[in-house]
Amino acid sequence: MKSITVLLVGQIRNQHVLLHMSENLAVLRDKGLVDQVILSTWTNEIPKIRHLLPQLDAAGMTVKWADEPIANLSAPGNIVNQMRGVDLALETVEDTAWVLRARPDLWVDFDLVAGLAAADMSLDVAGSGVLTHKIWTPFVELCQPMCMSDIAFFGHYADIVKLQSFDSFHEVAGTNLGTSLGNKPLVSFDSEIRRYTPAFHSAYPVLQEYYRISNRFFLGIHELRSAMLAKLYDEDYYWQYMGSYFDILKKYFSIGRDIVDSRVLLIRPENFDQTVGLSCVDLSRCSYARQILAGDPDAASTKASFADAPVYCSSSEDVMAVYRHLERLGIPLVQRLEDALNYRKDASRIAALRALREKLQDALNGGLETGRTKAFAWQYPFSTDFINLPESIVPAGSTPEPGNGPLASADQPA
Repeated sequence: MKSITVLLVGQIRNQHVLLHMSENLAVLRDKGLVDQVILSTWTNEIPKIRHLLPQLDAAGMTVKWADEPIANLSAPGNIVNQMRGVDLALETVEDTAWVLRARPDLWVDFDLVAGLAAADMSLDVAGSGVLTHKIWTPFVELCQPMCMSDIAFFGHYADIVKLQSFDSFHEVAGTNLGTSLGNKPLVSFDSEIRRYTPAFHSAYPVLQEYYRISNRFFLGIHELRSAMLAKLYDEDYYWQYMGSYFDILKKYFSIGRDIVDSRVLLIRPENFDQTVGLSCVDLSRCSYARQILAGDPDAASTKASFADAPVYCSSSEDVMAVYRHLERLGIPLVQRLEDALNYRKDASRIAALRALREKLQDALNGGLETGRTKAFAWQYPFSTDFINLPESIVPAGSTPEPGNGPLASADQPA
C-alpha cells in the first residue's frame, strides 16, 4: 500500500470544495494513505483564500504560490501555468514519492486515493528505459494521438518529472494559429500533447515529427473535427502516430477504471461562495465509444461517429476495443507501428510531410462547419453528477465503503 503525495494545482474556484477536500485528505493522511498535501496556486489567488489559510494549515495542507508566468500569454491552453504549477509543488517533494497531480476543482476522496494507493503500477515489461512505472490517467481520447487526460494523473516521482516539459518550440517558431494576428492561440488538446509527448521522443522518434505538426490537427474543435478526420484517415503518417500512441497506452499507462472504480468528478461551477448542489463532470463515465462499437459500424459510419464527439475511453479494455475495431476496418495498425519504429527522415519523408501540412491547411481553410453546435471537449460526452457538500466530509476515524457517497447522478451527457 502506497502513501500518496497529493498536489492540488491551479485556481481555487470554490472555497467550500477546497475546505472539504482538505478535511477528507486529512482523514486519509491519518489512515496512512496520504503522505502530504500541497496546494500550488498563484499570488493573485491568495487574497481570495487568505481567511482559509489557518483551516488549511490545521488540516495539514501546505500552501505554495508564485506569480503567474508571463510566458503563458503566448501559449495555448494554459500549458505554461500548468507546468509551472506542478513544478512549484514538486520543489518540496522527495524523489521516492508517489504523486497524484489533481486540481482544487477535482473531487479527491477516499475511493480515488485508496484505489491508487493499492494499485500495482509495475510495467508489464521491465527495463524499457522510458518510464520506471506506469502512469494512471482517468481517460484518453482515441483520435488525437498522445491525448491522455492531464486533468489528473498519478505515478512515481521519477516519471512525473518526465512529464514536465517547458519546450517552447511552437511559440518561438510562431506556429500557433492566431498569434500572428496578436490573438491568444487557438486551443485544441495542446496541453495534453505537450505534456505527454516529449517523454516518449527517445523511444518513438516519429513523435518528434508529430509534435511539430500536432497543433494543426484541431480535433478538439467541434466545428473542424469532421474535416480534419476526413483528411487524416487517409494518411499513413497519421496511423503511424496512432500506432505509436496505442503502443504507449498498452505499455506505459493504466486508464481510469483499470484501477479506480469510483467516480472522478470535475466540479464546474466557479462561484467561490456556492455551497450546495455543485454540478460535476464525471470523468470516469463515458460510454460513447462503446455505444458506437456496439453497432459494428463500417468505415464511413465509424468516421462520422468519431467526428461527432471526442472518443474518450476510461479503461484499457475500451482502448483495445477501439483498436480491434480499427483493425477489422482494414487499418493496418501493426504495420503502421512497425513503420513508426523504423522512422527515417529522408527526402521522401520530408516531401510527403510537406504535402500533409498542406492538406491540414486545406481542411482548416475550408472545413469549418459554422452552423455546427459547439461541444466543449472537456464536457461532452461525459455524464453529469451533483455533489452535496454539507454531507460529503468523511468523518474522522471512519472508513467509508467504496462507491458510497453523497452524490446524485444524472446519466445524460453534460
